[in-house]
Amino acid sequence: MNLDDHRAAYQAGHDVAGQLLALLMPLPTGITVNCPAWSPYEPTIDVRLHRDLPGLEAWAAALGAELTSSRHGNGRTHWSLTTEVNGIPVECWTLLDPPDAGE
Repeated sequence: MNLDDHRAAYQAGHDVAGQLLALLMPLPTGITVNCPAWSPYEPTIDVRLHRDLPGLEAWAAALGAELTSSRHGNGRTHWSLTTEVNGIPVECWTLLDPPDAGE
């Protein structure tokens, strides 16, 4: 593995993470740049928002991306969008608890 190229991939991912932090409101709960061993020169970015579908909808509008959802076995709903920023894949997501039975 070429460490200079691996470092450059991380830097490119962190540059995009900085752009996302400047753009996205509300601010994310967490943002992670990944360059795994099986793909060390291809960064991906994971952006999380804690139980905030309206916030994720605002991000989708800002990024020009479409939201999708899937139900987990525990009843929670995983909402996400995927897009690319400067050629780097970005996934933004939130996980919502099931509504109370009394709602």
